[in-house]
Amino acid sequence: MLLAVAVLAFGFVVVSRLDSVDAASARLHDGGVWVSRGANEIGRVNTEIDEIDVRVGVERADRLWQWEDAVMLFDSERSTLTRVDVATTDATLELTLPAESLFSMGGGVGAVLDRSAQRLYAANAEVLSSLTFSKAPATASSAPTTAGPASTVSTGSSVAPVSAPPAPNVPGATSLAVGVDGTVYALAPETGVLYTLGAGETDPNSRRLDGPIGQATMTVVGTTPVIHDAEQQLLLRPGQPPLSTLDVGAGLVLQQPG
Repeated sequence: MLLAVAVLAFGFVVVSRLDSVDAASARLHDGGVWVSRGANEIGRVNTEIDEIDVRVGVERADRLWQWEDAVMLFDSERSTLTRVDVATTDATLELTLPAESLFSMGGGVGAVLDRSAQRLYAANAEVLSSLTFSKAPATASSAPTTAGPASTVSTGSSVAPVSAPPAPNVPGATSLAVGVDGTVYALAPETGVLYTLGAGETDPNSRRLDGPIGQATMTVVGTTPVIHDAEQQLLLRPGQPPLSTLDVGAGLVLQQPG
Protein backbone atom coordinates (compact mmCIF):
# COMPACT_ATOMS: atom_id res chain seq x y z
CA MET A 1 0.00 0.00 0.00
CA LEU A 2 1.53 3.30 -1.06
CA LEU A 3 0.67 6.90 -0.38
CA ALA A 4 0.18 9.65 -2.93
CA VAL A 5 0.24 13.36 -2.28
CA ALA A 6 -1.54 15.90 -4.47
CA VAL A 7 -1.30 19.65 -4.00
CA LEU A 8 -4.46 21.30 -5.28
CA ALA A 9 -4.72 24.68 -6.96
CA PHE A 10 -6.04 26.28 -3.78
CA GLY A 11 -2.98 25.23 -1.82
CA PHE A 12 -4.52 22.31 0.03
CA VAL A 13 -2.69 19.03 0.31
CA VAL A 14 -4.57 15.79 -0.17
CA VAL A 15 -3.07 12.51 0.97
CA SER A 16 -4.64 9.27 -0.20
CA ARG A 17 -3.80 5.59 -0.14
CA LEU A 18 -3.43 3.83 -3.48
CA ASP A 19 -3.31 0.18 -4.48
CA SER A 20 -1.12 1.03 -7.50
CA VAL A 21 0.91 3.94 -8.80
CA ASP A 22 3.09 5.00 -11.74
CA ALA A 23 0.29 5.30 -14.30
CA ALA A 24 1.01 7.88 -17.00
CA SER A 25 -1.65 10.51 -17.52
CA ALA A 26 -3.59 10.39 -20.79
CA ARG A 27 -6.31 12.26 -22.62
CA LEU A 28 -9.14 10.51 -24.42
CA HIS A 29 -8.71 10.67 -28.21
CA ASP A 30 -8.42 8.42 -31.24
CA GLY A 31 -5.11 6.99 -29.97
CA GLY A 32 -6.85 5.32 -27.01
CA VAL A 33 -5.46 5.02 -23.50
CA TRP A 34 -2.33 2.90 -23.14
CA VAL A 35 -1.28 1.04 -19.99
CA SER A 36 1.63 -1.19 -19.02
CA ARG A 37 1.99 -4.39 -17.01
CA GLY A 38 5.46 -5.25 -15.81
CA ALA A 39 8.37 -4.39 -18.09
CA ASN A 40 7.40 -6.45 -21.13
CA GLU A 41 3.73 -5.86 -21.93
CA ILE A 42 1.65 -2.84 -22.87
CA GLY A 43 -1.96 -2.59 -23.96
CA ARG A 44 -4.59 -0.21 -25.27
CA VAL A 45 -7.78 0.29 -23.28
CA ASN A 46 -11.03 0.53 -25.20
CA THR A 47 -12.68 3.21 -23.07
CA GLU A 48 -16.17 2.50 -24.45
CA ILE A 49 -16.25 -1.06 -23.15
CA ASP A 50 -13.57 -0.70 -20.42
CA GLU A 51 -11.50 -3.56 -21.78
CA ILE A 52 -7.98 -3.93 -23.16
CA ASP A 53 -8.50 -4.58 -26.86
CA VAL A 54 -4.82 -4.62 -27.96
CA ARG A 55 -1.79 -6.17 -26.25
CA VAL A 56 1.78 -5.59 -27.42
CA GLY A 57 4.87 -7.43 -26.20
CA VAL A 58 7.98 -5.28 -25.85
CA GLU A 59 11.56 -6.17 -25.02
CA ARG A 60 11.73 -3.91 -21.99
CA ALA A 61 10.15 -0.68 -20.77
CA ASP A 62 10.05 0.49 -17.18
CA ARG A 63 8.01 3.64 -17.93
CA LEU A 64 5.17 4.37 -20.33
CA TRP A 65 4.38 7.96 -21.29
CA GLN A 66 1.39 9.14 -23.28
CA TRP A 67 0.19 12.49 -24.52
CA GLU A 68 -2.76 12.18 -26.88
CA ASP A 69 -1.55 9.86 -29.67
CA ALA A 70 2.14 10.11 -28.75
CA VAL A 71 2.98 6.94 -26.80
CA MET A 72 6.59 6.48 -25.67
CA LEU A 73 8.32 3.66 -23.79
CA PHE A 74 11.44 4.47 -21.77
CA ASP A 75 14.04 1.85 -20.85
CA SER A 76 16.22 3.43 -18.18
CA GLU A 77 18.75 0.57 -18.16
CA ARG A 78 19.51 0.85 -21.88
CA SER A 79 18.67 4.57 -22.09
CA THR A 80 16.38 4.01 -25.07
CA LEU A 81 13.11 5.60 -26.08
CA THR A 82 10.64 3.56 -28.16
CA ARG A 83 7.61 4.96 -29.95
CA VAL A 84 4.37 2.99 -30.28
CA ASP A 85 2.40 3.63 -33.48
CA VAL A 86 -1.17 3.81 -32.18
CA ALA A 87 -2.56 2.95 -35.63
CA THR A 88 -0.47 -0.19 -36.29
CA THR A 89 0.62 -0.94 -32.67
CA ASP A 90 4.20 -1.35 -33.94
CA ALA A 91 6.93 -0.39 -31.46
CA THR A 92 10.07 1.11 -33.02
CA LEU A 93 13.22 2.62 -31.54
CA GLU A 94 12.91 6.41 -31.51
CA LEU A 95 16.08 7.58 -29.81
CA THR A 96 19.10 6.40 -27.82
CA LEU A 97 19.76 8.74 -24.92
CA PRO A 98 23.04 9.41 -23.11
CA ALA A 99 23.67 6.91 -20.31
CA GLU A 100 21.80 7.56 -17.05
CA SER A 101 19.52 10.14 -18.66
CA LEU A 102 15.99 10.84 -17.49
CA PHE A 103 12.95 11.26 -19.74
CA SER A 104 9.59 12.90 -19.15
CA MET A 105 6.72 14.06 -21.34
CA GLY A 106 3.71 16.34 -21.04
CA GLY A 107 1.80 18.99 -22.97
CA GLY A 108 3.09 17.65 -26.27
CA VAL A 109 6.72 18.15 -25.17
CA GLY A 110 9.30 15.45 -24.47
CA ALA A 111 12.31 16.30 -22.30
CA VAL A 112 15.65 14.60 -21.66
CA LEU A 113 17.93 15.37 -18.74
CA ASP A 114 21.49 14.21 -19.38
CA ARG A 115 22.67 13.91 -15.79
CA SER A 116 26.29 13.20 -16.74
CA ALA A 117 26.73 16.23 -18.99
CA GLN A 118 24.24 18.29 -16.92
CA ARG A 119 22.28 19.39 -19.97
CA LEU A 120 18.56 19.70 -20.65
CA TYR A 121 16.88 18.90 -23.98
CA ALA A 122 13.28 19.46 -25.07
CA ALA A 123 11.38 18.84 -28.29
CA ASN A 124 7.92 18.39 -29.69
CA ALA A 125 6.84 14.85 -28.81
CA GLU A 126 6.21 14.08 -32.48
CA VAL A 127 9.83 14.74 -33.49
CA LEU A 128 11.94 13.52 -30.59
CA SER A 129 14.24 11.71 -32.99
CA SER A 130 15.49 15.15 -34.11
CA LEU A 131 17.31 15.66 -30.80
CA THR A 132 21.11 15.54 -30.87
CA PHE A 133 23.16 15.30 -27.69
CA SER A 134 26.31 17.18 -26.76
CA LYS A 135 29.16 15.28 -25.10
CA ALA A 136 30.62 18.41 -23.50
CA PRO A 137 29.64 18.58 -19.82
CA ALA A 138 28.32 21.74 -18.24
CA THR A 139 30.36 23.39 -15.49
CA ALA A 140 29.11 24.46 -12.10
CA SER A 141 29.75 28.10 -12.98
CA SER A 142 27.96 27.95 -16.33
CA ALA A 143 24.90 30.08 -16.88
CA PRO A 144 22.18 28.60 -19.06
CA THR A 145 23.04 29.47 -22.67
CA THR A 146 22.17 28.48 -26.22
CA ALA A 147 23.77 29.10 -29.58
CA GLY A 148 20.82 31.00 -31.02
CA PRO A 149 17.12 30.41 -31.49
CA ALA A 150 15.83 26.91 -32.05
CA SER A 151 13.47 25.93 -34.83
CA THR A 152 9.95 25.36 -33.54
CA VAL A 153 6.97 23.13 -34.17
CA SER A 154 3.43 23.98 -33.15
CA THR A 155 1.81 21.56 -30.70
CA GLY A 156 -1.63 23.16 -30.95
CA SER A 157 -1.70 24.55 -27.41
CA SER A 158 1.96 25.54 -27.29
CA VAL A 159 5.11 25.85 -29.35
CA ALA A 160 7.98 23.57 -28.41
CA PRO A 161 11.62 23.65 -29.53
CA VAL A 162 12.58 20.91 -31.97
CA SER A 163 16.22 21.09 -30.95
CA ALA A 164 18.48 23.67 -29.34
CA PRO A 165 22.18 22.79 -29.67
CA PRO A 166 24.05 23.29 -27.45
CA ALA A 167 21.44 22.37 -24.86
CA PRO A 168 20.96 24.57 -21.80
CA ASN A 169 23.27 23.88 -18.89
CA VAL A 170 21.57 22.74 -15.69
CA PRO A 171 24.45 22.15 -13.24
CA GLY A 172 23.67 19.57 -10.57
CA ALA A 173 20.22 18.65 -11.91
CA THR A 174 19.16 15.08 -11.11
CA SER A 175 15.33 15.23 -11.21
CA LEU A 176 13.04 15.97 -14.18
CA ALA A 177 9.32 16.62 -14.68
CA VAL A 178 7.15 18.11 -17.44
CA GLY A 179 3.83 19.81 -16.74
CA VAL A 180 0.64 19.41 -18.75
CA ASP A 181 1.35 22.79 -20.34
CA GLY A 182 4.70 21.59 -21.71
CA THR A 183 6.83 23.44 -19.15
CA VAL A 184 9.98 21.49 -18.24
CA TYR A 185 11.40 21.46 -14.70
CA ALA A 186 14.83 20.21 -13.61
CA LEU A 187 16.00 20.16 -9.99
CA ALA A 188 19.53 20.34 -8.60
CA PRO A 189 18.96 19.02 -5.04
CA GLU A 190 22.41 19.70 -3.60
CA THR A 191 22.12 23.43 -4.31
CA GLY A 192 18.34 23.66 -4.15
CA VAL A 193 18.16 25.24 -7.62
CA LEU A 194 15.03 24.68 -9.72
CA TYR A 195 15.37 25.23 -13.48
CA THR A 196 12.25 26.04 -15.53
CA LEU A 197 12.10 25.84 -19.33
CA GLY A 198 8.81 27.06 -20.81
CA ALA A 199 7.37 25.72 -24.07
CA GLY A 200 9.12 27.46 -26.96
CA GLU A 201 11.93 28.80 -24.74
CA THR A 202 15.62 27.95 -25.12
CA ASP A 203 17.01 29.47 -21.89
CA PRO A 204 15.71 28.09 -18.58
CA ASN A 205 14.98 30.35 -15.66
CA SER A 206 16.44 29.35 -12.31
CA ARG A 207 15.45 30.01 -8.72
CA ARG A 208 16.83 28.78 -5.44
CA LEU A 209 14.64 26.84 -3.04
CA ASP A 210 15.46 25.95 0.55
CA GLY A 211 18.36 23.54 0.05
CA PRO A 212 20.07 21.22 0.08
CA ILE A 213 17.25 18.77 -0.63
CA GLY A 214 17.75 15.14 0.36
CA GLN A 215 16.46 12.19 -1.71
CA ALA A 216 14.42 14.50 -3.92
CA THR A 217 11.53 13.48 -6.18
CA MET A 218 9.48 15.95 -8.19
CA THR A 219 6.11 16.27 -9.92
CA VAL A 220 3.95 19.08 -11.31
CA VAL A 221 0.39 19.85 -10.22
CA GLY A 222 -1.17 22.20 -12.74
CA THR A 223 1.62 24.74 -13.18
CA THR A 224 3.16 24.24 -9.73
CA PRO A 225 6.26 22.06 -9.31
CA VAL A 226 6.14 20.01 -6.09
CA ILE A 227 9.27 18.46 -4.59
CA HIS A 228 9.36 15.78 -1.93
CA ASP A 229 12.39 15.87 0.34
CA ALA A 230 12.32 12.32 1.70
CA GLU A 231 15.28 12.91 3.98
CA GLN A 232 13.74 15.87 5.83
CA GLN A 233 10.15 14.68 5.17
CA LEU A 234 9.03 17.92 3.56
CA LEU A 235 7.01 19.01 0.55
CA LEU A 236 8.48 22.04 -1.19
CA ARG A 237 6.73 24.46 -3.57
CA PRO A 238 8.29 27.63 -5.00
CA GLY A 239 7.23 30.70 -3.05
CA GLN A 240 5.42 28.66 -0.39
CA PRO A 241 6.49 27.50 3.08
CA PRO A 242 7.55 23.84 3.36
CA LEU A 243 4.91 21.32 4.40
CA SER A 244 5.82 18.54 6.81
CA THR A 245 4.98 14.96 5.83
CA LEU A 246 5.89 13.46 9.22
CA ASP A 247 2.26 12.54 9.90
CA VAL A 248 1.98 10.73 6.56
CA GLY A 249 4.59 8.11 7.38
CA ALA A 250 6.87 6.09 5.14
CA GLY A 251 6.12 5.09 1.56
CA LEU A 252 4.99 8.49 0.33
CA VAL A 253 4.90 8.69 -3.50
CA LEU A 254 4.13 11.81 -5.51
CA GLN A 255 1.42 11.65 -8.14
CA GLN A 256 2.35 11.86 -11.83
CA PRO A 257 2.21 15.38 -13.34
CA GLY A 258 -1.34 16.41 -13.96
